[in-house]
Amino acid sequence: MINDGNRAKESRKWQFDYLKALGIICVIVMHIWLAGYDKRSFLGIVFPYFFSFIVPMFMMISGYFYVLSWEKSGIVTVGQYFRKQFIKKMSRVLVPFLLFYGIEVIVLRYFWHWDWLDWKQILYWGVQGGFGPGSYYIPVLIQIIILFPFLYILFRKNHVLGSIAIAAIQTVLELCGIFFHISSDAYRLLAFRYFIFLWVGMLLYHYKSFHYKWYLWICAVFGGIYIYIINFTGYSLRFYRYWVDCSLPTALLFGPLFVALVKLVCKAPPWLDRAIRKIGESTLFIYLVQMFFYQLKLGEFLENIWLQMFFNVTICVTLGCILQKCSTSIGDRYVH
Repeated sequence: MINDGNRAKESRKWQFDYLKALGIICVIVMHIWLAGYDKRSFLGIVFPYFFSFIVPMFMMISGYFYVLSWEKSGIVTVGQYFRKQFIKKMSRVLVPFLLFYGIEVIVLRYFWHWDWLDWKQILYWGVQGGFGPGSYYIPVLIQIIILFPFLYILFRKNHVLGSIAIAAIQTVLELCGIFFHISSDAYRLLAFRYFIFLWVGMLLYHYKSFHYKWYLWICAVFGGIYIYIINFTGYSLRFYRYWVDCSLPTALLFGPLFVALVKLVCKAPPWLDRAIRKIGESTLFIYLVQMFFYQLKLGEFLENIWLQMFFNVTICVTLGCILQKCSTSIGDRYVH
């Protein structure tokens, strides 16, 4: 049975679907715009504050729904999680990824003549998430599926002390990365750098209403100042060498920003609502399509960047939604 609190939390699904739809479109646009945006332009100023927020936003939504899924299923122990949910969650990520990666390897090996792509290289790049922009996301997601039950146990013990512990753990791991000279390529594959955002999503699940408290404003100001400093002054804390735009201190801004967006999003007319929610439900497939799409440079025949953005968004979103629908149909037919 789902209690009233859980019903209220499930009712937020449309809001999160809207934000996920916006987020995945921004990802597609971002992977064009990253080629060289002008920091002096309006978008150049907005970019560090919003585009850097996209992946943390997905992590906060994941944290929220992982807790909801855990509590709906009546899971109590870590062992129960691995018996009841682990295989299902892992297959939802690995099966689409392996399908896309297999197609990508065939195209690159036999049509693009990447002769160096032997079995060792295929395995090596597969572990790293394949080819294309954002390839780190799949390895990170797999680690989160494995580690989440341990975060949740900590979450259930004490939210406040758990928050301090998560911040401390993430800081210690950052220092270990510096001490052991972990490269940028290795660092991007590590899930711990997103622990704080998963935790924020879990905290938002715990509090039934998304009220904007006064202390969230203070956090947002300090987080905004931090992001401004690291993007426009060249200064950065020694704790954070890589991916500073979504490092631990940015949660001070991204958490309140996420709360504000959830409060501000308005429901669209029925026909548009269905389309937006479909995009929100298909984000994994859209993400995989855009990786494949950009790796093969399929939209670069258009010289105008705005036309290229429109074309890329349209193709990636449409194909991703179609593939998600096919996956759901196959799953309903053969799994249940």
